[in-house]
Amino acid sequence: MKRELVLAYSTVLVFTGVGIIPLALQIIFIDGVSDFQIAIFSTIYWLASFTFSPLWGIISDATRKRKILLSFSLMVASLIALLHAIYINYFQMLALRFLFGVFMSAYLPITLSILLENTSKEEAGKKSSLFNFSRAIGFLFSGYLASLILYLFGTIELFIASLIMIASSLTGIAILKCKGDKLVDIRGELKERFKLPGRGFIKRNRGHLLIIALTLRHTTIMGLFSLLFIYMLRRGIPDFMLGTLSSLNNLTQIVLMYPMGYLSDRIGRKPLYLIGLILSAIVPIMLIYASNYILFSLIFIVIGISFFTLIAGVTPFLKDIAPSGREGEAMSFLNLSRGFGSIVGPIVVGLIVTLTNYETMYLLLSLINLVAFITALFTEETLRN
Repeated sequence: MKRELVLAYSTVLVFTGVGIIPLALQIIFIDGVSDFQIAIFSTIYWLASFTFSPLWGIISDATRKRKILLSFSLMVASLIALLHAIYINYFQMLALRFLFGVFMSAYLPITLSILLENTSKEEAGKKSSLFNFSRAIGFLFSGYLASLILYLFGTIELFIASLIMIASSLTGIAILKCKGDKLVDIRGELKERFKLPGRGFIKRNRGHLLIIALTLRHTTIMGLFSLLFIYMLRRGIPDFMLGTLSSLNNLTQIVLMYPMGYLSDRIGRKPLYLIGLILSAIVPIMLIYASNYILFSLIFIVIGISFFTLIAGVTPFLKDIAPSGREGEAMSFLNLSRGFGSIVGPIVVGLIVTLTNYETMYLLLSLINLVAFITALFTEETLRN
């Protein structure tokens, strides 16, 4: 249980820091560059994550040096967070976002592979929910912390707070004990592992269709988030309220942690991720009519429900289909699908907004999510297979 608590502590701090930066970037550049250019911040970050997350997962599984890899990646990410407060030119920020994505993409696959090591199918849902719960707590704190800093200070101070939170997470990693931390001969194993991620298992239970559905879903939601704070500011919401309102997303996820983890291990993975996908299709339509605190609050609550039901089904599904010893590679698909969708989503959103308007963009995002739902209908349950 000590390992779980340490990882929960670290995850809360990491995602508190991670959650602050996108909000800061949208506020800084709202009047300085186009909406399309602001959306590209998300694309560049997830381009790095898409490229490097599978690599981190494969190296983690092959070397078994998970603690060292996790500590190194977090130390470098902390330094990059600080540089955001120094180099504030648009193109400098783009470069920093890419580098930040490179090193932060290590966190999810490595942490989940440590957490789920030697875990049975019946317990995978509960343990993965612990990670998702801790991540939700981190994003919740990031919203409140961002609102407080913006109310008392300014935007640059948000990057300083991000540095402190990510660096502080290393205190937990330092006392973490991981199995297999001895030196091994990895040359042959690395040669075998550096192939297409998921080979030999991703099609089990039609898991490849779930990855496609996830990618489409992340195209809509991550594209939406790349300009969401800009949209809220232009609808009359003050900047110091952005973090507080968005925190309702994470607060909802926290409330759902135990019931969703329980349901995943009882009724199965598929019902949960199907619910998450259909709710994701509703969110863009709701945004068309949002114009006050109440409506935006409701939207963030629906986002929270859609995400946690989705992830509570998907994470153990991937654990179920992965062969023993390749859990990190399987978990990297969470970042892989999110990364690919997050690369395409902001570009699509930025182009549509530039050529038409926000209302048209939201309608198209809803249609894409409906396609994702239909695709996931053809997957097969893993819990009892």
